[in-house]
Amino acid sequence: DLMRLAELGEHLRERQPVRDHQHLAQQALGRLALQRNVRFHRARADLERAHWYEPAQRLDRLEAYQAAAERLDEVARQVTLDEPLAWQVIAARARALRETEQLEAALDVLVPPSVRASDEAWLGWLDQAPADLRGRLVAERFRLEKAAGAGEAAGRWTVLAIEGRFGRSAELDLAILERLLDRFETTKDSQFQDQAVAWGKQIEAEHGPYW
Repeated sequence: DLMRLAELGEHLRERQPVRDHQHLAQQALGRLALQRNVRFHRARADLERAHWYEPAQRLDRLEAYQAAAERLDEVARQVTLDEPLAWQVIAARARALRETEQLEAALDVLVPPSVRASDEAWLGWLDQAPADLRGRLVAERFRLEKAAGAGEAAGRWTVLAIEGRFGRSAELDLAILERLLDRFETTKDSQFQDQAVAWGKQIEAEHGPYW
């Protein structure tokens, strides 16, 4: 019995370094996850701060968007597409880059070269994203293409959205409203104005007055 206890003690001593190593590795991964989450939420705060600057505070606004983009770049290097956070980072990075007029960089983030050959390729890539984030990503693509001077072509995304291709989300509904207002501005057709008013009321009813 004493011999068996001694052997058991020796076995436990041999296993201890392995357990210690695993524990340290888990702690390191936990710290990394915490650091990237903190960076992401600080970037989100920068985006919100930039959004609320007055038009006269253009430089402050750009600096806040640039700060967000830099933080998000760091987080993007630490996530993979099988993590929901990665898709949140993609949407936020694309927005920050678009707002600072870095449109090519925003395109690389939102529409990677590997899926740029066709809309179908991009939609297949998009289907990997969590369902509740797809609307935000589509809304950002609509705004990016519009910022690049392709507003008419960008309208195809809002058509698909109205047809229900991407589910419902506040960001996507807001992009549809923006499209209706654009159509009214370019055509002066009152039907688009009426549709925009109705859509705006629907947004307020479903998502609240904030939107």
